[in-house]
Amino acid sequence: MSARLQLLSSAAVATVLWGLTCASAGAQTAGSQSTAPIATAADTGSTPQAAAGAAPEAGSTPGSGNTVNEVVVTGLRASLQGAQSIRRNSTDIVDSIVAQDIGKFPDNTVGDALQRITGVQITRAAGEASSVLVRGLPNVTTEINGRDIFTTTGRSVSLSDLPAELVSGLDVYKTVSADQLEGGIAGLINIRLRRPLDFDGLEVAGTVRGIYGDQRDALDPNGSLLVSDRWHTGIGDVGALLSLSYQKRRYLDETAFNFVSIAGPTNPATGQPLQIPQTTGDIAALGDRTRYGANFSAQWRPSNNLEFYFDSIYTGYRNNTSNDYFIGIPGAGNLQSFTTEPGSNEVASLSSLNNFTLTSNQAFEARTDTFQNAFGGKWSHDRLTVTSDASYTYSIFQQRDVILDTRFNAPTYAVNFLQNGTPNSVLGGVDVTSANNFDLNQLFDDHERQVGDELALRIDATYDLDLPFIKSVTVGFRYAYRTANSEASNGNGIPAPAGSAISAASLPGLGTLSPANFLGGDRSLAVTQWFNADPQYTLSHTDQLRALFGQAPGEQPYDPALTFHATQHSYAGYIKANFDFSVADHPVTGDFGVRVVDTDESLLGFQVLPFTTNVSAVDSTPSYQNVLPSFNGKVGLIRNVYFRVSAGKTVTFPDFSALNPALSLNSPGPTLIGTGTAGNPNLKPTTSTNVDAALEWYFAKTGSVTGTYFHRDINGYIENFGVPTVVNNISYLVTEPESTGAGELQGLELAYQQFYDFLPPLFKGFGTQANFTYIDSYTMSPASPGAPSVKQALANVSRYSYNLVGIYERGPFSARLAYNWRSKYVVAFNAGGDQPQTIISQPYGDLDMSMSYALTPKLVLTADLANLTRTVSQDYFGNPTLFPRDTARSDRTFELGLRFRL
Repeated sequence: MSARLQLLSSAAVATVLWGLTCASAGAQTAGSQSTAPIATAADTGSTPQAAAGAAPEAGSTPGSGNTVNEVVVTGLRASLQGAQSIRRNSTDIVDSIVAQDIGKFPDNTVGDALQRITGVQITRAAGEASSVLVRGLPNVTTEINGRDIFTTTGRSVSLSDLPAELVSGLDVYKTVSADQLEGGIAGLINIRLRRPLDFDGLEVAGTVRGIYGDQRDALDPNGSLLVSDRWHTGIGDVGALLSLSYQKRRYLDETAFNFVSIAGPTNPATGQPLQIPQTTGDIAALGDRTRYGANFSAQWRPSNNLEFYFDSIYTGYRNNTSNDYFIGIPGAGNLQSFTTEPGSNEVASLSSLNNFTLTSNQAFEARTDTFQNAFGGKWSHDRLTVTSDASYTYSIFQQRDVILDTRFNAPTYAVNFLQNGTPNSVLGGVDVTSANNFDLNQLFDDHERQVGDELALRIDATYDLDLPFIKSVTVGFRYAYRTANSEASNGNGIPAPAGSAISAASLPGLGTLSPANFLGGDRSLAVTQWFNADPQYTLSHTDQLRALFGQAPGEQPYDPALTFHATQHSYAGYIKANFDFSVADHPVTGDFGVRVVDTDESLLGFQVLPFTTNVSAVDSTPSYQNVLPSFNGKVGLIRNVYFRVSAGKTVTFPDFSALNPALSLNSPGPTLIGTGTAGNPNLKPTTSTNVDAALEWYFAKTGSVTGTYFHRDINGYIENFGVPTVVNNISYLVTEPESTGAGELQGLELAYQQFYDFLPPLFKGFGTQANFTYIDSYTMSPASPGAPSVKQALANVSRYSYNLVGIYERGPFSARLAYNWRSKYVVAFNAGGDQPQTIISQPYGDLDMSMSYALTPKLVLTADLANLTRTVSQDYFGNPTLFPRDTARSDRTFELGLRFRL
């Protein structure tokens, strides 16, 4: 690491010396100092392409030397106007969100906010967006202020880790240009943070909020503060900014589940084995999540053609979770009776005696810290503009978990697997809330650590040309050195000593109860609360528990077989030409170019050999060369109507965690199949050839109708599959990623927004945002390991999705009511078991609302309500009637806050 830091320091010093050398020449050229801002990627916090084409938020128009001062948005209408201007003036197809004011973004996290953008879909967990998909795909490059950002061993940042209060804007690029960072076949998301010279002088602003989750019944504080100032000095304009954010949220997710089905006793009516879910039960997932965010930025502008900046960004994530499981094991008792679904061997309900049953508390302590420091500058002279940036990113994830299973035998046990798509267990002769009825059964005590870092250097130069068609040429070079390391302890469970029965009641303080009234009581479930181990006890008394299970005190050591180390050197160079001309009074603008990327990797890991417990080292040094051409063009058809076309090639590399071959196994039991997870060091980069075409009409400053067709030819898309694996003569179903064959994704996006200013005065504040996305996709994938490839839909891709947003803003009051919906989608393939293998999520929608009232121009009262309808989500194995899987519900949240500016 010291060598990389030394290289970063050398690059920073070189940049300073280069800038100081140019400063005198710049001053002589300028004649006098100016306080006018220079529109650059540094100013906007976006890519050079955005800086070239995203007025008023992001600088100058393509092919021109003029700059446009940043418009400070202060209201909902101005926010929508700024976002519309970014798309209109860009040569790329880009959709944006602009903060209404300092500290006022539409949602709490970046992931939550992105669901409002056309073509973006999310999945929810832990009361927020857990993954973000652009046109159905997760393969998105993420940037902060135009530079790469990631979390530990991933290729992109966990967007939910970023407090939205630090953000001034989000840009979702759905097409590529040669100057953009390679890596995302789905697109690129740039997160723009503020800098001090964005403001005229001293700015002090912040928010104070309280968030209440009704399912968890908890009220938590949240807040942010920004302090920024700039000074006119004898050496030019100098500015400094500090932005801080604190978010705390306690949440509760509840899920009733059926697991995969396995063969049971013979059905006398058919002579075939019955299909019985392996386990069934309930999960109450309680979380205590805290996020910290800090952004420091300094700028120095010696003259109007020279600028330096320093950015330091920190995000911290703490999440202590406690998953309380009630686990019925239908095959672990004396079967008395059963019913089946008509015409099948799938058991709809059964009853048994003396049924072995479990509860389990799974306690996790997780923390993630990500740091990024960057130094850069911009110098312009005559027709030449040069920018450079040197950055170092470090991200670390650490987790400790203690899982304690407790057991009891239910004298009578009955379960209906299909009660409105939700399993319902009924137990007799036992009190499931009393510690006296439970013995300790199994202990898991593990920890893991993942670390990733990157040193990146970039330099770009643009030369303006006096040619009829080509207005400027941009060339650039980027070097990045990336490392990824992962280590973990062995995750196998430790069974209670044979022949012993350790009563849960014998350990004072061990027990607690799960949250009451499971799923709100609206599913008519018999088991709505149960005894479980207390997570605070298991985490603080781990050595005592280990002693009871015959283990030595102290943490388990990291398992050498579960370690992984990877390095990557990436060299990229590009050339891009920007054109601007007219044909029969129709303006034509755009760019074309090519990016060449050379990537060398080194991977060192370990894997368990099939049919043995022997560990074999995996040491590979793959190298990839990719040539990525791109074209973006925009034609003005008639006044305010534009046609765009884009084409290009993209490449996405697998996450380092997906390349880790380490195998983690969960041993099978008498009624449980063995399961496991592993990576795949043989994964190859995914490539895509892309074509987009868009027709756009901008009929008002906040009024537009757009339609976009997109097509992706994808090769080698990575999906997760269940692979039957034998280790030491024991069968396991191991979930691992595999590269699929050729595939295709295509679709249509439609978007509309407008304020109805033509209405009578009382109704002029009403407006609408609406968008709709249709996606059709497939890839050639193996139906099962070793089988011929078949045509399958891409996982996580909903065919239909839409957003419908009602807006009202008049005088000091504004409000937004937003409904987000997506159709069914494939969650996973090859799930294992005897039921259908594909897991499919049912259609899902949620309703959010936000309101604000300006008590004074600098003091605003805010209210936000999320998941108003408290939607229940469900999924199933292949057939929703025969094989329901999960029924889940999250908190409905209420927020009240105060936003201020001094």
